[in-house]
Amino acid sequence: MARRAWGASMLLGAAGYYWRPLQVSELLFGPALGRPGYLAGNALVALALMALLVTLVHLACRLVGRAQGRWLDLFLLWGYTQVPAVILTVLSMAALAPLPRAWGTRPTPAETGLAVAIVLCLSLWGLALKFKAVQVCYDLSGRRLWSAVALALALHLVVSRAEFTFITERGFAPKEAIQAMTPTVGPSPALRDRVFLPFDKLTYYLRPLRRGEIVGFVLPGESGFPSRLLRARERFIARVIGVPGDEVEVRAGQVYLNGRPSDEPYRLGGLQQALPLTKVPEGYYFLLGDNRDRPVAAYHGGLVPEGRVRGRLTEVGQLRWKFLVGKSQW
Repeated sequence: MARRAWGASMLLGAAGYYWRPLQVSELLFGPALGRPGYLAGNALVALALMALLVTLVHLACRLVGRAQGRWLDLFLLWGYTQVPAVILTVLSMAALAPLPRAWGTRPTPAETGLAVAIVLCLSLWGLALKFKAVQVCYDLSGRRLWSAVALALALHLVVSRAEFTFITERGFAPKEAIQAMTPTVGPSPALRDRVFLPFDKLTYYLRPLRRGEIVGFVLPGESGFPSRLLRARERFIARVIGVPGDEVEVRAGQVYLNGRPSDEPYRLGGLQQALPLTKVPEGYYFLLGDNRDRPVAAYHGGLVPEGRVRGRLTEVGQLRWKFLVGKSQW
């Protein structure tokens, strides 16, 4: 069936994995092709991601089960296992679309319970389809099937770890960090505690930070084991104002860079904020939030060592951030 309808399988596979590699596609295609290019190219990256996952499962089945299944059979069948993920994406978009128009409201316990039940049922359905695909393609069952699945999960964890180490990472920005960039709009449910944001790590392996970029950074003194265990995923965010060698001063909320007023179309409020003239030393960057009504100490800005910066907030990350604070435009 999958061989006869391989087009539908490819379409479902691309749709099912479309959102996960969107930031990777932005890094690959964005600078050269612009937004339309990376949005279209992301479908190919999604298929490549599906091929990688299928390869990991295929390798696990061949090593553990000594099965003779074909990779292409599993790849063509795997797209159909994404039906629950596609349904969940459509339902999520339908549920989130009216959210900015009713930003002050909060879901009722019944609505929350219904959403959790739908997500759980669709997730279990997707897992069941994947199990069945492996069983059909490799004729595995019982202990051999579970061993192959366990090995495939282990391989997937290794690949995910490499991705989060060298390409992208995801961290939680606390409310103080979000408010340093923009005042919150209404009692957003997303801002009760913290916001989950993606950061690009690959770029800063290739070049240094640039002025105007929004970056995620960790707090000082986070190297100890207890701190690393409890707050390893917390990321504060701010904008790069000064690079090594720059002289930065803030008068009445206005940044003066190397003696000249800096063009800051993103600046919000803070007419009373003032910071003394500071020369940025080598290995440091000067970070400020866009919301100058917030004191620098509240979000640990100012001079920040390069080693504390964990990545930049790309356009994909900024779109997520703006939606979560009610600034998105539909």
